[in-house]
Amino acid sequence: VDSQTYYFDTVIHALKKKGGIPRIKIVYFEDINLAVQIEMVSRAKLLIGAHGAGLMNMLWLPKHAGIVEVLLRNNFGRHDDEEPLLLYHKGDYFNLAKYLDLSYRFYDPAHIVGSGKERPISMNEMYMNSQEFADLVTKFWFSL
Repeated sequence: VDSQTYYFDTVIHALKKKGGIPRIKIVYFEDINLAVQIEMVSRAKLLIGAHGAGLMNMLWLPKHAGIVEVLLRNNFGRHDDEEPLLLYHKGDYFNLAKYLDLSYRFYDPAHIVGSGKERPISMNEMYMNSQEFADLVTKFWFSL
């Protein structure tokens, strides 16, 4: 999980409560050098993060590992004063995962607070249903 996802403790608690995932580690990629990032990710079975540059670390995952991308896809870029938008799909990490022979899932957070209409993809806060997310991640973990 990267620094764009808040309330880690709630998400981690829900994952641990589900059981079965042996080790969960929160990593702030922006705080460690590339060599350490590569070494850490190359031993991972699953990489989870908000849509952003940190997910490029998927390049170092072993084949057949998994990636969970957290990105608002329903009503992406919608603001309270606008009509709902159709389902949005930003496929860059999906496509890269397929190319790298990785399994891919995405999770739609309940709500994202962005930085305004000028940069709707920029995320300041994500609000997730931690139990729903834990269910998705646990099921995915056992499918890998």
